[in-house]
This record gives sequence, C-alpha cells and structure tokens, in this order.
Amino acid sequence: MQRLRHHPTLLIDLMGGALLVLVAALFLSMTAFAGDGTVSQIDTMEQSIAEARRSLALVRANMDESRARLKLNQQRLANQGRLPNAAPVDEYFRFLSSLATQHHLTVRNQIPLGERQYPGLSETPFAYEVTGSWPDLIRFLEAIENAPYWADVGYLTIHPLAEQPGIRRALLTVCLFSVARPQETSAPGKG
Repeated sequence: MQRLRHHPTLLIDLMGGALLVLVAALFLSMTAFAGDGTVSQIDTMEQSIAEARRSLALVRANMDESRARLKLNQQRLANQGRLPNAAPVDEYFRFLSSLATQHHLTVRNQIPLGERQYPGLSETPFAYEVTGSWPDLIRFLEAIENAPYWADVGYLTIHPLAEQPGIRRALLTVCLFSVARPQETSAPGKG
C-alpha cells in the first residue's frame, strides 16, 4: 500500500479495475438469478460501465493537468531567486523611472560607472540622481529595496537644495548583479 501512495496513476487504475470487476460481478449475479428482466438490467449495467469509464477518463485528465501545473510551479520555484545571466539594465531603469514618478521625484541624472567582475559575479553600477521631498525619497528607497531585482543601493547621500526649500537631492550608486561572464583568455604567445 505504501508504494501505491507514490504512484497515483497506478492507484487510480486499480480503483477503476476494481470498479469494473464489481460491475461485472453484479451483472453476472443479476443474470444468474434474474428472469425475464435481464435485458433491461444488462442495458443498465452497460450504461453504468460506460459512466465509470468516462469518470475514470476525467480523473486521468485532471491528474495530467495537475501534473503539468506541478511541473510548471517546480520550474518557477527553481528559478526564483537565481541570479540573471545578464543584468537587465534597460528594464531596471524603466522600473526605476516608474518608481520615481510614482513617488513624485524628478530624475536628474543616470550615469553608467563601468562593470566590475568578481568570481562568479558581475556588478553593473550606475550613478543615479533624483530630487524630491524627504518622505518621497524614503518611500522611493524602500521600494527599491523591495523590488524583485538583483540590485542594491551601494552608496547614498542626501542634501537639501538651497534654491528649493523642502526639496532634497539624493545621489545613489545603484548596482545590478548578474552571473559573471567567462573571462576570455588568449593563447600563450598571442596578444
């Protein structure tokens, strides 16, 4: 019985087979002990068998659908949290611009700072400058930290703008992370 729990298809097949044996046994017992009403009972039994087969087919179809859904969810789970193969720079900065707009900030500058390679890790830093009120800047920074990207704020300074009371200027270094690309090596004696 322990093996059957790990093989739901086998269990369903056995249940369907047992149901068919039961129906057949009922059929035989009715024919053996019944008189003239046997033809209508045979029709009823055939309908019951057909219905049992349709039910079994439906159970199998549902099981196949559940297996496909399980496989898809297992693949999603396996990929969740995995470093991307390449930093999604354009997508990320569209996201940051959207966040800045949502938090009533003005984007002043965005400058690439040059990729850095570490063993197994690639870091793509950018200088990013925004202006806005103190509460809006805090909500913006919190949204960056909660974003579903492999990114981090590596450096941050916030200064008041003398020409605009209540407005602050934030300078950030935003770092995107991805899997390091293999280093190209040149053959000895070349290059």
